[in-house]
Amino acid sequence: MSFLVLSPVAIAGETLWQQVTADAKLRLIFSDTLSSDGTTMAALEIAMPQSSNTYWRVPGETGIPLTLDSSASVNIGELTPVWPIPRREVLYGYVDYIYRGNFILPIEIAVTGASPQLNLQMILGVCSEVCVPVKVQISHDLVFEQRDAGSAIRISQAIANTPIPWDMAQSPIGSVVFDDERAMLLVEVNDANLDVSSIIATIGSETTVFAPPQKSPIPGIYAFEKLGGSETENWRGQNVSIIFISPQGPYEISQLLEFLD
Repeated sequence: MSFLVLSPVAIAGETLWQQVTADAKLRLIFSDTLSSDGTTMAALEIAMPQSSNTYWRVPGETGIPLTLDSSASVNIGELTPVWPIPRREVLYGYVDYIYRGNFILPIEIAVTGASPQLNLQMILGVCSEVCVPVKVQISHDLVFEQRDAGSAIRISQAIANTPIPWDMAQSPIGSVVFDDERAMLLVEVNDANLDVSSIIATIGSETTVFAPPQKSPIPGIYAFEKLGGSETENWRGQNVSIIFISPQGPYEISQLLEFLD
């Protein structure tokens, strides 16, 4: 497996665009604002045609996961991607979670001291007819003298597409039960207006992928077949996360996973 290694020169508020495939380029953008909790917002921006894609935090059956390594940075702590809701794509019988076209991935950066310098190495998949694992190295001095309004707005717009915890009185999701014998996740949907096709389920920090939902013989229950992944005995006591799109936007509900005895 070959990698393309790049070391772009950074300028205030953004790094230079770097061509990573024949039709895709990327850069980092920065809000240049330091919050009271010691964090700042940046984002990975990818410009690519609709025929190309990159992957969600659970990349799917064939996807390449994003990895971020900032261990060589100065006065920089944890980097936390803020993932917009992806689309589920089934191609040649495989399920992946992807983003197509121009895409912005917000990243929260913990700043731990003065004159922070981000030295970031990342690996991500950029795919069209073939999938290319791209390795990029970027250095950038973080400056908070003046807010970069344009970048901050674009980062905020991407965050608006990120699922937020469900905060309304009645939950559209009831019980979530795993049937170990049939290797299926059974999700109870209480709201007939919910777009069931938008539901994506994840288990704790697992990257196990589930098939698109199918109606079960029980009204209001939808079955998601488990596709490969890890053994399920470690799932007991884990939370299941259900993300979905509502008329009010993307939401997430997290609750303890039950098991069918």
